[in-house]
Amino acid sequence: MKPPNYHPLTRNPILRHLMKKFSWRTSLFGSGGILILAANTAAMLLDGNPATNPDWNLTFAALMPAIAALFARDDKVTSEQAGAK
Repeated sequence: MKPPNYHPLTRNPILRHLMKKFSWRTSLFGSGGILILAANTAAMLLDGNPATNPDWNLTFAALMPAIAALFARDDKVTSEQAGAK
């Protein structure tokens, strides 16, 4: 019988502590969004065609929620675990 919350990453006590302390889910998706946005913008800028330029309004509009996700707290992380209380 597997213990509750069994996951391969929870075997490591350091990773288990970090997963409880930090909001790794929102940080992962926020950094992923920034990475995809940066790659898309770089592809448009560096393709050698001067006619293809990124829409900067759309780029910054997509960047703001990704940055906010870096600092957001997961639903599964309590205030005590995050150090807010």
